[in-house]
Amino acid sequence: MADRKDSKICGVCLGGLEFRVRLPSTSWLHHFAAAGAMGSFAGAAHQLGVTRGSISQSIVKLEDYVGARLFDRAAHSSQASTLTAAGRLALPTATQIVYLAASMGKPK
Repeated sequence: MADRKDSKICGVCLGGLEFRVRLPSTSWLHHFAAAGAMGSFAGAAHQLGVTRGSISQSIVKLEDYVGARLFDRAAHSSQASTLTAAGRLALPTATQIVYLAASMGKPK
């Protein structure tokens, strides 16, 4: 299971019942969106100014959170990593969440 200190708990009310939902870290989503767009963990790391290991760790945590592999990893870390079917489905939503999170609080 994903590391609890990195995810957030959110209360959701539906039909008068409150549910507690654990949300993924926005950094996991940011790292995933960058790696998906770049096609490599190393490229995403360079773009975001973090280590490739940080990208990889975030992706593993996000995969654990969603319960599916998001990337078919290449045999060597310098090669491209391609999105799985689940990754291709998740990428647009993750990218939109990252964009919305980044735009919050910016004056219009």
